Amino acid sequence: MKIFFKLIEIPILLIFVPIILILNLFKPIKVGYIKSRHLGTYATPLEILNCEKKIIYNDEKTLYVWFKDQFTDNITLFKKLTHKDVILPSLILKPVFEFFFDKLYFRKKYVIPFRYLKRKKMNESHLWQTRDVNRVLNSLPSSVKLNQNDIDEGKRYLIIKKIDEKKNFICFSNRSSVYKHENVRSIRNASILTQIDSINYLTKKKYVAFRMGRNEDIKLPENLDRNIIDYAFDDINKSDTLDLFLHSKSNFIISNSGGINNFATIFRKPKFVVDFTQFNDLNTENSYFFPLLIPKIFRKKINKQPLKYSEVFNLGLDKLKTEENLEELGYEIIDNNSKEILEGTKEMLDIMDKKNVYSNTKQKKFWDMVNEYSPNIGSFKVSEYFFDKNNHLFE
Repeated sequence: MKIFFKLIEIPILLIFVPIILILNLFKPIKVGYIKSRHLGTYATPLEILNCEKKIIYNDEKTLYVWFKDQFTDNITLFKKLTHKDVILPSLILKPVFEFFFDKLYFRKKYVIPFRYLKRKKMNESHLWQTRDVNRVLNSLPSSVKLNQNDIDEGKRYLIIKKIDEKKNFICFSNRSSVYKHENVRSIRNASILTQIDSINYLTKKKYVAFRMGRNEDIKLPENLDRNIIDYAFDDINKSDTLDLFLHSKSNFIISNSGGINNFATIFRKPKFVVDFTQFNDLNTENSYFFPLLIPKIFRKKINKQPLKYSEVFNLGLDKLKTEENLEELGYEIIDNNSKEILEGTKEMLDIMDKKNVYSNTKQKKFWDMVNEYSPNIGSFKVSEYFFDKNNHLFE
């Protein structure tokens, strides 16, 4: 197969490179590659690029031509993010893209100005496209627009569920191994059930809560308030469009560190991230849509002794992908419990009501340490309840 691709590469270059050069005399054209298989690798990058195109590059008249992965999560969202662009088969465009990308002059002129992910540690000089380095997201509304058919589908769903669309909405979710058919235990995973007390609290505050996700393995208990909808298991009504509609109406979201929380950035919604693990690449996040988090606790397996986060960073444990990797080194990781998430949810409501703005001097020393570990991270905050309860771990 590789021999076949090599044989056709030269004819493709001989045909399509001249075509692009000639067409550029009449209309600017740039080519690019978007890693589109999972929501977490394409949603925020494309949204940021759409905003940068207007504000930074003044590039709205340029035609962007992409090639992408064969499979794409939530194709409706992808199409809305690229509705002004052209998508071509990778067989045609990949050799053309690589030809232009490898030559600095051609890269500047014919390659989409995208901060392409490189296989090396993120640092201050190379932040991937998920980070809004030019702070354009605050300047422009979402580029993803719901049309009338989308809105009508959403309203029909609310009618079926007997939900008043004027109520406050909350979307919540967890990351599990089932969605990506993983045969290992990612350190980012956690049970949805630890969020139930928080969701019950929110429904008493007149919120309607939608448990989001696809192909999940744990259903919510059946005796919950009728304003808690287990959308993840609604196989009859669930759709890509409803994913967009429900997140667009949500006041904020509660989630783990998973691709689904990119909906928060797309629709400019604050997110409360629980069971957080990845301090090492926190500088790829946009802190102004990420006002609160609760990290997991790492501890020694042999004596159950919790590790300070400074030790976690020195050992690089948060860079490990799976619980199996941790166990091989003699460590384990502890998920947040229901009480911790509930107290964090109360803090999040205060933040939403402008009662608890970011001015926590108690955490400054810790965040200065994180900033050395993951440079240029922005202004984040650990739930005060969790921080005070475990303050010895943050020294």
